[in-house]
Amino acid sequence: LLHACEKAPEGEMTETEAVEITEAKKEMITVVSGGKTEFEIIRSEENDGARGRLFAAFEAEFNKRFGCKIESTFDIMAVLKPPAPDAKELILGDTNRAESATLKAKLDEAGGNRFGIAVIGNKIAINGTSWYQCYLALDYFFENFTSGSTLAIEAGFEYISEPSEDD
Repeated sequence: LLHACEKAPEGEMTETEAVEITEAKKEMITVVSGGKTEFEIIRSEENDGARGRLFAAFEAEFNKRFGCKIESTFDIMAVLKPPAPDAKELILGDTNRAESATLKAKLDEAGGNRFGIAVIGNKIAINGTSWYQCYLALDYFFENFTSGSTLAIEAGFEYISEPSEDD
C-alpha cells in the first residue's frame, strides 16, 4: 500500500489517477431530466393484485416526482407492435422481455428473498422475488439514482440485494 503514495515514474499514471480516469469515463443513462423522459414503463398484464397496484403507484410517483408523463404499457402489446431494438424501457417485474428473464434467472440463482436491478443496453430491468421485494427494488431505484429532477443510472449497472427475511 505504501507504493501507492509514491510518485509514478515520468509518463506513467499512479493507481489513483487511473481509477479517477476510469470513473470519469462511466457512461450514464439518463432516465429523466428536467421533466422529460424517453423511457416507457413495461409491465406484464399478469401482474395483477399487489404487484399491479405497486407498479401503478410507481408510475404515479415517477410522474409526480419528476413532473412528466411517462408512458406505460403491458408487455403483451409487443405482439401487436414489436419494440424497436433501441427502445428505452423500464421493465418492471416478470415480463416477456429477454432482459426481464435475464434478471429473473440471476435472482433465482442467488436464492432467497431478494430484489435486483440490471441495466442491459437501453433497458432497465427491476424485479423482486415477491411484491415486497419489488417494492424495495423500486424504492432503491428512486433513492440511489435520483439527484434533484434527474434520475440517471450507470450503463451496465447490476445489483442483486442481500437476502432478507421479508418476502
